[in-house]
Amino acid sequence: MVLNVDRGLLAGHEERLQRIERPPVITMTTDFGQHDGYVAAMKGVIYALLPDAQVVDISHEVGPQQIHEGAFILYRAYRYFPASAIHVAIVDPGVGTNRRPIMLVTRHGTFVGPDNGIFTYILRAEQAPGENPEGAGRPPWVGGMWSVAPNWATDEEDATPSSQPPADSEHPEQDGLPRAYRLANSHYWLASVSNTFHGRDIFAPVAAHLASGAHPERVGEPVDLKSLVKLPVGVPRVRKTARGTSVVGQVVYIDRFGNITTNLPDRLLGPLVEAAPAGSPPVIEVGGHQITGMMKSYADVREGQPLALIGSEGLLEVAVRNASAAQRMKVRIGDPVRMMFSK
Repeated sequence: MVLNVDRGLLAGHEERLQRIERPPVITMTTDFGQHDGYVAAMKGVIYALLPDAQVVDISHEVGPQQIHEGAFILYRAYRYFPASAIHVAIVDPGVGTNRRPIMLVTRHGTFVGPDNGIFTYILRAEQAPGENPEGAGRPPWVGGMWSVAPNWATDEEDATPSSQPPADSEHPEQDGLPRAYRLANSHYWLASVSNTFHGRDIFAPVAAHLASGAHPERVGEPVDLKSLVKLPVGVPRVRKTARGTSVVGQVVYIDRFGNITTNLPDRLLGPLVEAAPAGSPPVIEVGGHQITGMMKSYADVREGQPLALIGSEGLLEVAVRNASAAQRMKVRIGDPVRMMFSK
C-alpha cells in the first residue's frame, strides 16, 4: 500500500517544529523605562500578532531623548544575536513629525525604528570592509564579532556605498550590503496610529510581521543609505610632531558606572603603545585631567584613582575605581579625548 503524503502539509509541520525549537527573536531598545507601561503595550502588540515570539529587552533605561546613548547600546548588543533577529530601537524625540519610520536590513540582523541617527553605529559597522579571517584588505583597527565594528577608519561619507543594488533581489541582504527602507505600507501597522506612540502603532507590529516572514519590500519602499540621518561621530586623528605622536578621538558612551568609552580602538593604539620608548608611557587627556599609562583592569589602581584601559568593546576607556569618571571629570558624549606618545 502506498501512502500519499501531502508535501505541503509536511512542510508546514517542519516549519512549525523549527519555530518551536527556534522561536523568532525580537529585541527592544528604548528610553521608555518600565514605569508607564509603554514597553508592555509594545510587547502586547507583538504577542497578539506573533504569540511564539521571543522578545528580549536590550535596554529601556536609555536616557530620555539620548539618541547617541541608545545607538551605542544597540551596537554593543546586536552582534551577539542571531542574524535572523529583528531589532526595534526607539529613542524618538521627533515622533509625530515628518521624520521617517525606517527599516535597515543587514547580514547580521534587521532593524526597525525612527530615522534620527539611532542606527549610526550599525551603519558604520555593516558598511565596514568585508569579513576576512586573514584581515586582508581591512583597516587594522576594525574588529569585533564577525569582524563587525564601527568603521572608525574613514569619514561617514567615504564609508557609505554610492548606491544600493537593485531592490528586486529575492534576498537582498545576502549581497553583504545593508539596505534601507521607509516603512510605507500601513497594512503592516495598527489600524489607528497616534502622533505620540509609533513604537506601539508602527514599529512593534512591523517587527512582528517581519519576524513572521514578511518580505522587507512588501513592508517598505527602498531609500538611499546616504539619505539616512547619522549622528556626528568623529574619526580618530593621528598627528605626528617632532615631540611625538598624538591620537585624538572623542567620548562616544558613558555607562551607568560613569566609565567613559571613547572611539579610540585598541587596534589603532596597540602598535603605538608597543612602539613607545621604555619608561615613557602614553598620557591620556580627557576633561582637563591627565592619566599616565595604561592598566589591565579596574583593580590595578587604588579606590578613587583614575585609570585608562582597553574595555570590552576593544575601545579606550577611562574610569575611576569604584566611582564615576564622568562626574569627576565633568565629561559628556562628544567631548574630545587625546592620547599622547613621546618620541
